[in-house]
Amino acid sequence: MKTRSLPLVGALIFLGVNSRISIALSQGSLTPPGAPAPTMKTLSQVEPRTLISSLPIVISTPGSYYVTTNLTGVAGTNGVTILADGVSLDLCGFVLTGVTGSSNGIWAASSARNVAVRNGILNNWPHRGADLGNPLDAQAQDLRLSNNGGDGLLIGSGGIVTHCLATLNGGNGIAGFNGCLINESSACNNSVAGIDVSFGCTIHDCSAYDNTGNNIEASAGCTITGCTANNGGSGIVTAGRCHIAHCSASDNSGIGIWVNDGSTVRDCTTGANAGDGIRVNSYCVVAENTCQGTASTNTAIRAVGSYNRIEANHAAFSYRGLSIQGTANLVIRNNTGNTTMANFIAANNLAGPFINAAAIATNTNPHANYAQ
Repeated sequence: MKTRSLPLVGALIFLGVNSRISIALSQGSLTPPGAPAPTMKTLSQVEPRTLISSLPIVISTPGSYYVTTNLTGVAGTNGVTILADGVSLDLCGFVLTGVTGSSNGIWAASSARNVAVRNGILNNWPHRGADLGNPLDAQAQDLRLSNNGGDGLLIGSGGIVTHCLATLNGGNGIAGFNGCLINESSACNNSVAGIDVSFGCTIHDCSAYDNTGNNIEASAGCTITGCTANNGGSGIVTAGRCHIAHCSASDNSGIGIWVNDGSTVRDCTTGANAGDGIRVNSYCVVAENTCQGTASTNTAIRAVGSYNRIEANHAAFSYRGLSIQGTANLVIRNNTGNTTMANFIAANNLAGPFINAAAIATNTNPHANYAQ
């Protein structure tokens, strides 16, 4: 009997020791670590931007601003006036609407550098939808600008315009100054030029349609690529030293593409313009373009100046395929066909021979032009 009680005594001792260990481990400090602190974020932490709840408003402090509803302007002033440097304004997809006697939807002073406006609609403002022409380095993104009395959007030097649409404005659809980048935007049904920029700008992947003036108009030293210009006064019109590539200009009441001295027009398509398909002045390169016009009115490619290189273009179904009016122009490897009048090459130009369809197979001149 005594030997059988030993396991029971051992078990009781073990349980007692474990109980004391458990009690000792469950105890902690009874001294609070400090004063109670809030466990939820403040409103400024949740939305660290300034709300604009009504118009007009003057922004005189740098920072980020936003709207949460459609807003209407008042007579005698701008909707939003930006005076500070470093302002970002997010319209959050809402509409800023002008009224009779109001001014611009958004206006920024020259002191307001590094201004960004994005994601909203500006319409019915008697002046401009968004006037960011005064400050440098402004940015406009994802804006829709319609039925404004002046330009839909004006951007200052060094500005960037991305994914914007301008329609039915009384001035230019999208207009810019020196060194601007206008990217993947559209301008249509505006009363003057659709997209109008100054020196040294880049216009890329834009669409300008049905504007009373020229659809796309640029000053010297600009690059225009991947753009479409339809149903305007003229399609694309530039000053000198511009580069036009991969563009389409058709159904304009004036000229399809019209550039000045020292410019390049390459791999573009023009068609059904009332004026010339492509017109250049002097010192230009016109290469690898497709120009189809109207048999009764226009010339597919016209060089009015001298020292141009007209090469490897396809010009068909026009009143005249090529009209080379100046001197010292080089005209080689072009193909023209189905024209009302023969090609015109003035004296004192250097042109490859024009070969008709019957002689194509036997011709060996690498610079020959083909007139079908």
